[in-house]
Amino acid sequence: MASKKANLFVDNPSIDQTARAQVFAPQPPTMDSVIDDAGDIMGTLASGGVTDDRQPEFQGQGTPGDTILIRDHGVEIGQTVMDEDGQWAFTPSTDMSEGHHAITIVARDPAGNESEPSGPFNFEIDVTPPNASKLSITGVLDTAGGITGNVAAGKTTDDTRPLLTGTSTGQPGHTVTVMVRDSTGKVTFSPVFINEGIGNTVANTNPIAAAILDAAGNGGTDTLKLTGANQVLDLTALAGKVSSVEVIDLTGTGHNTLKLSLADVMNNGAKDQFVANGRVQMMVKGNAGDAVTLSDVLPNGTDPGNWVKQANVTVGGVVYEVYQHSGFDAELLVQQGVTVTLQNAGAGTFHIEPEVEAYVLDHATQAYTDSDDKIIAKLGFADRLEGGAGNDIFTNVGTGDVVHGGSGDDVIRINSGDFARLDGGLGIDTLVMDGTAMHIDLSALGAKVQGFEKFDLGMGGNTLALHASDVLAGGARDMVVADGKVQMLVNGSNGDVNLLGGDDSWTQGGNATVSGVTYSVYTNLAGTAELLVEDKVHVTIL
Repeated sequence: MASKKANLFVDNPSIDQTARAQVFAPQPPTMDSVIDDAGDIMGTLASGGVTDDRQPEFQGQGTPGDTILIRDHGVEIGQTVMDEDGQWAFTPSTDMSEGHHAITIVARDPAGNESEPSGPFNFEIDVTPPNASKLSITGVLDTAGGITGNVAAGKTTDDTRPLLTGTSTGQPGHTVTVMVRDSTGKVTFSPVFINEGIGNTVANTNPIAAAILDAAGNGGTDTLKLTGANQVLDLTALAGKVSSVEVIDLTGTGHNTLKLSLADVMNNGAKDQFVANGRVQMMVKGNAGDAVTLSDVLPNGTDPGNWVKQANVTVGGVVYEVYQHSGFDAELLVQQGVTVTLQNAGAGTFHIEPEVEAYVLDHATQAYTDSDDKIIAKLGFADRLEGGAGNDIFTNVGTGDVVHGGSGDDVIRINSGDFARLDGGLGIDTLVMDGTAMHIDLSALGAKVQGFEKFDLGMGGNTLALHASDVLAGGARDMVVADGKVQMLVNGSNGDVNLLGGDDSWTQGGNATVSGVTYSVYTNLAGTAELLVEDKVHVTIL
């Protein structure tokens, strides 16, 4: 129940009611609970506890109508008003700093009188993972059977519960988890709570990795490493038996394979784990000969988007290819040299040739040569057309077709908009609309249309719609004008271009002449993207 103000009686009639309200302070409020609702460990936080929630919720009771002032080490961090039931709650709008906090609360009544502060609620915010470099498995002791003693790495034992020993941070309250794979490939986890000292033991079998959590639940970056050769780790088939492992290391003795899905990345990855871009990320390490198969279908069978290859990144001096999902904020980093196969449902299956870092369409119905090829789609068939190193031309593309242009400067000519997927590949590629009254919206189509730096609307009254972000994602820097901007080019005898985002995204500049053709130039407000549209094409800023 909320506490109530005392009834006060003053015999001196010279003190009016207003003065009485100003003299007497309200009763102190209470702070009944602090709620941690972030990270792996959640629930009610005890005074003196540790949390990784930088915006915990504070709750309590008091007098209805009073304002609650929340202070940390005496400095106000926010206010809230008591509701009619005498309840209050407050969550900081910004992250609280890592370290010790002492929260006190004060009630202020409508007349401005303040109560005495409450006693402090002390707790610590800890978001720094333990130092994993101090974590190691140093020994495996066989104490059963005819042969006993220490077991060397890579050897076998008949002891079904050998004693594992190792070192950790030595910090009391930390938990070491030993991950174990049995003969069927099943992965299990055995937590060991550290009480004191730096030597810790656990009985288990076949250890393959270890991870460490501190008292706040910070786990750092965990790695699952395959040893040997020709092994296949299928995270999707394991159905959650492996979780919260951010790095898969395929570098055994050769030709290991990882299979995983969008759900596996979301379940195992961590936000901004390797690159600060707001995405949930996993990493795969490996060598030439190792392989990754990445699918985009969720366990319920839905297909919320596609995996798209982005620019490479360097992490810790190692180059990784980046694959981002168009429907979820998910990202997979794969060490350069590993062959990656993308299984995008409904959009065809591509793999990456590490030698040229280029997509190659699997199971193509028509393939390429190393010369400049002209590949004609068969009308009425769902063709899968693959280009190569030459400057290839694809024609009659339409219903159900999948086209990948390869590494040359390719031209893909489409008759209709009901294709399955179009990818220009590497080089400067052009998408030509040979149909009539066609409408291509790059933002809506997402990964179904990518890898094109130039568009030709033809003469059939066709329309291209795009955001500035589409230019930044698909254009090429200094492609036609050396001004440092990422550029796309649109030609056409007629037709329309709809610039999405309105005046807040686009501004019209002057004209530019490229190869004797006059273009109107449109630039995003940030000055980083530039669209050049032939003057015969009508442009509308929406």
